[in-house]
Amino acid sequence: KSPFTGSPQEHHPPWCNMIVCHDVFDNLERLKVFVLPMVTRYPGMKILLWNYPGQAFTTFTDDAILNNKFHAECLSRLLKHVKGNGRENFNLDEPFFLLGHGSGAAIATYYSAVQRLTTLKGLVLVNGLSHVDSHY
Repeated sequence: KSPFTGSPQEHHPPWCNMIVCHDVFDNLERLKVFVLPMVTRYPGMKILLWNYPGQAFTTFTDDAILNNKFHAECLSRLLKHVKGNGRENFNLDEPFFLLGHGSGAAIATYYSAVQRLTTLKGLVLVNGLSHVDSHY
C-alpha cells in the first residue's frame, strides 16, 4: 500500500525521515507550519529543521565565508552533535530524504555530494538556482 494513500487519521509508519535545508529568507519557525501535516499524518516520522548561522540568535565568526560549503559543514556538525548526544533523535543510519528549498537546494546538493551517505534516499530540490545571473 502506498504511504500516500488513506486518511490522515490512519496510522502509517514513516517510511523515511527528512532533513530540510531552507531558503535563506526562511527559518525553522516558518517551516514548522509546512511540515506539521506530514508529521501529523505519519506519527514517528522525524524531520530535522535547523537555522543557519546568523538566524534566530545564532552567530558566526567574522571570518566565516557564508557559502554552500560552510552551511553543509554546519549541517554535518549538527548531525554529529545530535547523534553524539545519546538520544538518537535523528539517526543517519535510518533512511532519509534531503529537501532543499531555494538557496537550500545548493546546500543540500553540496552536502549530499560530499557526505555520500548510503542512507540518503534522495534529494528533493524545490525552486533552486541552477545559474546565478547578473540580476541576482
